[in-house]
Amino acid sequence: MIGLALDQPLYRILVVEDKHENRQLLVKLLSSVGFNVQEATNGKEAIDLWQRWQPHLIWMDMQMPVMNGYEATQQIRQLEEQNRGTAAQRNALPASSFLFPPAQPTIIIALTAHAFEENRETVIAAGCNDFVAKPFQEEVLFAKMAQYLGIQYVYEANAENDPELELAIDLEAAKSALATMPPEWVNALEQATKAVDADQIQHLIMQIPETNMSLAIVLARWINELSFDAILKLIEQS
Repeated sequence: MIGLALDQPLYRILVVEDKHENRQLLVKLLSSVGFNVQEATNGKEAIDLWQRWQPHLIWMDMQMPVMNGYEATQQIRQLEEQNRGTAAQRNALPASSFLFPPAQPTIIIALTAHAFEENRETVIAAGCNDFVAKPFQEEVLFAKMAQYLGIQYVYEANAENDPELELAIDLEAAKSALATMPPEWVNALEQATKAVDADQIQHLIMQIPETNMSLAIVLARWINELSFDAILKLIEQS
C-alpha cells in the first residue's frame, strides 16, 4: 500500500500513547499514507485534543500515566452523550468546547498488551469500539480503519509500482484545487507557512471544502513531515 485513494474525506487520526518510540512509530506510519495525525501522551491530553480537534478515530493505549485509556474513553463517551442535545443546546456551549462538532461518535480502538477475553470485555465496556493487541501488524491497523471508517487505499499494484507517479498526480490535483480557493485563504496559508505556524495551517485545512480534498490531504501530509518549504513552493506555482 502506498497511500489513501483520492476523493475521500481528510481523516483525522489521534494517536494516544505515553511511550515516545511507540507513539512516533504510529504517527509516522499513519502520516506517511496521507492521514492527518495528532498525538497525545496521556488520557487527559487526549480528551483536550478530542474536544478541540474532533478526530474521526483514536488509537488509544490503555495503560498510561496521569490518566489511563479506560478513563479517557469513558469521559469522551460521556461528553459525546452530553453533546447529543439539540442544535440550540450545542450553540450554548463555549466556543472552546466544540471546534468541529462530530457527525457521529468517534471510533476508539484500544491498543493493549494483553489479548485475553476478559481484557476485550473490559475495553469494550469502557466504550472502545474494538481493540488491537501489541505488538501490532501494520496491515491489521489499516484494516481496522477501513472497517470502521470505510477508508479506501491505493496499493502498489494499482499504481504499477510507481509511487512517484502517484505523488505527482496528487500534487497536480492539489495545485488545481489551490487555484480555486479564495485569495484571502491562500494569503492566510502563505502567512502561516512563513511563520511556521502548524496549528494555524491545521485550522485552515479544516476550511477546505470536500471538493478540494486532494489539497487537504497533500497539506496535511506536508505538515506531518514539517515540509513548510513544499507548501510555499506549491503556493508560488499556483
